[in-house]
Formats: sequence, C-alpha cells, structure tokens
Amino acid sequence: MQIIKGNIYSKLETDNKKLLKLLEKKYTFKVPNAFYAMKNSRGKWDGNKKFFSSKTGKFGTGLLSAILEDLKTVKAEFNLLEKVSTMPIHQESIPSLSLRDYQREALEKIDFHNGRGVIKAPTGSGKTLILAEICNKYKNCFGLVFFTKKQILYQTYEFLKKHGIDCGIVCGDSHEIKPITLCTIQSIDKIIDTHLDTAKFIIFDEIHEFGKGKISISCLKSFPKAEVRLGFSATPPSENTHKYTVQSFLGPIIYDITSKELIEQEFLAEPNIFILKASPPKKYLFDSKTNYKKTYQEYIIENVNRNKQIEDIVKSINKGKILILTKNLQHAHILKEKIKGSFQLEGKDPMSLRNSTIKKFLKQDKAILIGTVILQTGVDIPEITHFINARGMKSEIATIQAMGRALRMADNKTTALIYDFFDDTIYLNKHSEERIRHYKKNDFNLNLYNEK
Repeated sequence: MQIIKGNIYSKLETDNKKLLKLLEKKYTFKVPNAFYAMKNSRGKWDGNKKFFSSKTGKFGTGLLSAILEDLKTVKAEFNLLEKVSTMPIHQESIPSLSLRDYQREALEKIDFHNGRGVIKAPTGSGKTLILAEICNKYKNCFGLVFFTKKQILYQTYEFLKKHGIDCGIVCGDSHEIKPITLCTIQSIDKIIDTHLDTAKFIIFDEIHEFGKGKISISCLKSFPKAEVRLGFSATPPSENTHKYTVQSFLGPIIYDITSKELIEQEFLAEPNIFILKASPPKKYLFDSKTNYKKTYQEYIIENVNRNKQIEDIVKSINKGKILILTKNLQHAHILKEKIKGSFQLEGKDPMSLRNSTIKKFLKQDKAILIGTVILQTGVDIPEITHFINARGMKSEIATIQAMGRALRMADNKTTALIYDFFDDTIYLNKHSEERIRHYKKNDFNLNLYNEK
C-alpha cells in the first residue's frame, strides 16, 4: 500500500477494496437542497458528493492528513511518496512589523516548504500582518493571493507595499503583474498566462467564499505547481460539502483563535448585544400565498414601525460612529431618507467615493453609515462604536462578520454596542433564532428583549 502525494490530488494505491470503499463512504456527503437536481438527473445522480474515489483511490491532497489518521486507526502499513520541496524560503522577518503572540503562533503552524491549511481568525485579529510575513517568506517565489472583495485587496496591497513587499495587483482596471500578485477571483483570467503554470504558492482570503461556484472551486484545484496552498477565514464553512471542498484542496484548520480569546486579551472590543423585539407592520397579513420574499419586503424593508425603531436607536446615541447594514439598496435608501445626515455606500461606488465618504464619516463626532453587503467585509473602520443589523438573515458567516466591523479596537474604545431584532413572524422568526444561536455560540454578552 502506498500514497502518491501530488500538489493538487493524491492517490492511495492498494488491493484492499474494502478499505477503499470505507474511505469513500466516510468522505461522501449529501449536497444541500439537491432534491430538484436529483429529480432532473433522472436517476443519474444520487445527490451525494464524493471526496474520495474507491475506484481510483484519488482524493484532494488537502485531505491527506485526515486519510493518514484513518490508515493509522486501522493499523494499515503504507509508504508515502512525495516530492522534495523546491521552495526558496526567505528567513528574515519584516523589521517594521511587530507581531502579537497569537500571530506568531499562527505562523509557526505553517509548513512553509510544502504546507497547506486554513488559519481561522476573527475580524480584527490582524490577519494582514500574518499574510505579510507569509509573502515575505516567499519574496523569491512566484505566487498569488486571491480576494473576493476589491476593497480588501487594495487595503492589503497598500499595507504590503508599505512594509517592503514588492507585489503586483490585478483588479478591475489595475493590471500590474509581478512574481507575487494580488488578484480578485473576478479577474483570474488576467493572470492565467503568467501564473497558472508557475505559481509556487496560492493564498485565499475569506476562504469560506471559495467553497461555492464553478470559478471559485476551479481556482482552488488549479495551479499544479503550487506546493503551498493556504487560506484565511473568520468563519470557515461548516456544512460538509462546502467544508470538504475547501479542505480537499487547502487542508484542515491549522490554527484557530476565537473572538472571545482576543476580547479577553484586550485585542478586540467587548460586544454588548441587544436583541429588540421588532414591531410588526400595521397592514401585514399572512395568508396561504405569503412567501418569504413578500414577508421580508413587508415585515423588514417597508415596515414603518421597525424602521422607526432603527431611527430611534440612532437618535438615542449622543456620540459615536454608527454602522447600519441592510440587505438591499431599497432598504438602505428608506433608512437614509429617515435618518437625516447619514452617509450611504453601495457596490457601484468607485473607490475614490468610498474613501472620501469614510473620511467624512470619521470627521464627525456622531456619524451614521448605511450600506449593504459591501460593508459586511472589506471596510476597515476601527472607530465604529455601534452596529445595527437592520437586515436580519440567518447565516453565521454573515452575522459574525457583520458585527465584527464594530469589534476592532480604537483609541478610547473598549466596548461595542450591537443592536439586532427578533422578527416575530413566519420565516423571519427562525432566522432571528439562528442569529441568537450564533451569538450564544461565540459566548458574547447577550441581552434579550424579554429579559429583565
């Protein structure tokens, strides 16, 4: 029995068919919401996704550590065949950076010669410093760092350049190819000729966003010369098919530090979360034809009473930087109309407008910034003291990432006030319960509307 390790895929060669079948079964998972696709496939697909093939013994190399543990468990004897790394590693650290202990610990978990894995660290933990040291290690290599948000890419680019990391940038109209290049997934076609067959390392920011979609998944399992494959995320995917898609090509979580730990170490602000019972709209009537879209439109977006609650929260704050997130532009426009003097940002806004708006926002003693998903990630404003979740939703990733905007430390700031709603109606009540569960899971200070 032997395992042949490759950069993207590995292969278990054995005559033990029973073992191969057992491994295939262990790494086979039902795809969520696969019912209609199964129906349309006319019996050609059973709704499962396999991450290990019993026919060929093939699996994503990111699963290697898990497979090795499985073989040890059954006391199987095997040989591991792998190539010697050719990565030239720069040994000196960046002199202008001062790392915290947990950032050093994260770096120590990385095998810089032939490693892979995911670093789990919350918003505000300073993952850009970790990324800078990784890029510094590979300053003599060809490699890529992928992003899904151009705002984060530009911020990272400026930080790396400031600390002496020579890197290129490929995003929108920017097209500067260098051995180390930062690239959005939307612009991947622009680096195919230069990096597809030359990149020795690939790194993914916000890796949870790469577990879905044909282009993102194709990116994960491309770049055959990449000996090192790493990812960052505050909330790695937990659903099995997405989790193992990421793990198959990047490896398992190799370092994990929680928001609670960073709060206790005083690196993040302590959140105080208030769950308010949302006032129902005056004319909302549920009937057999009411679906989620209609409920959301009438109970959240157009709900005069609920929007008035948000307005009242803002009025009750005497001083601070307030961030309000909505799900769509219609709701953002409604709130901006109600909340006089507020700023608003949306996806189509150019970087120049985003930067100028944030500067104005920061100059005021009390300022309100309203936006959609654009402000969920990628906007680094440590001065935010209050966050209002006006949009609802149930995703743990969206919930924790959004409130994380307010947890970054700033001068004279040790706490952050978070406002959320319990929407007591069909569909939305379940979403509210999910968000409360996410807050409790992270052991945040939670004040429920029905608690005295």
